[in-house]
Order: sequence, then C-alpha cells, then structure tokens
Amino acid sequence: MDIAEWVIAIVSLLALVFSYSSFYSTKRGEYYSTVYRITERLYEIDKIVISNPRIQVLLKEHIDVQNLADWKSKLGEEDYYTIKSFAYLWINTIDEFISTVRDEKKLKKILEYDEWQVYFVKKLKHPFFREIVKRELEIFGTKFEKWFEWHSKEIHEPLSEKEKEMY
Repeated sequence: MDIAEWVIAIVSLLALVFSYSSFYSTKRGEYYSTVYRITERLYEIDKIVISNPRIQVLLKEHIDVQNLADWKSKLGEEDYYTIKSFAYLWINTIDEFISTVRDEKKLKKILEYDEWQVYFVKKLKHPFFREIVKRELEIFGTKFEKWFEWHSKEIHEPLSEKEKEMY
C-alpha cells in the first residue's frame, strides 16, 4: 500500500467517524428540541390556568355534569367555549405527547412517559374532556386513538374525591 492509498484510507475513516458523530449530535439535538417543545406546551397550559383561574373553578363546579349539551346550558356560551378551548388545548397536548414519545425509548425515559400517562388518564376522566374525546376521537392521531382505547376502562371510571380535587 503506497502513501496515497494510506491517505485515502485515513481520510475515509475520518469521514466515517465525522458522519457518525454528526448523526449522533443531530439525533441528540432532535431529542432536546422535542423535549423542549412538549414541556413548553405543558407550561403554556399552566400559564393559562394561572392567568385565568376561572377555568379551574368552572371545571370543578360542574364536574358531575356528564353531557356536553348540559355544560353549555349551565355555563352559558362564553364560558362554555372558554372551557372547550382549554379542553382542546389539553387533549391536543396529550395527543402530541403520546404520538411523539410513545415509541421512542430515550424520550420516554427523559420525559417520564409512564408518570405522565397516569396523569393524562386522570385528566381525561373529567367528564368534559372525556366526552370531547369520545365524540371526536377520529380528529386526533392514530397513536392517541389507540392509547385512549387502551386506557378506556380507566378513563370511564368515576372520578374519586381525590381526583376531583385536581380540578
């Protein structure tokens, strides 16, 4: 093997190492970007509740109302659409979380997927949230649909007194 062949072999090896390193860095960057995006959505929900505590009050005051039409008549149009918008924000966030994280081992670990699943089930046990999902399940992602069906039994159990306190 002459010098030119050695140089080509070394340059090829360095290119391979650089390519692998770049791929790994990019993949890691994608994970951090995804984690940031999802946690930001969750923080946005908290900010909405902090700036508008009436949402939580209405969700808790009417927690035993099962039918969406009854919610509308009890709340009035403006409050109904405020609660409905908030519920869609939550459901879409859960959908994005499930769809993005469910099949990614590393993201599941970083974002504590199993713990969030428990919280999401409790959140969707609220009659208003649950009825929206049941009525419009097809507009959400396939992974979320399957997740909802998988947890349907838990989601349809009545809220305990402790769970009612979370609203």
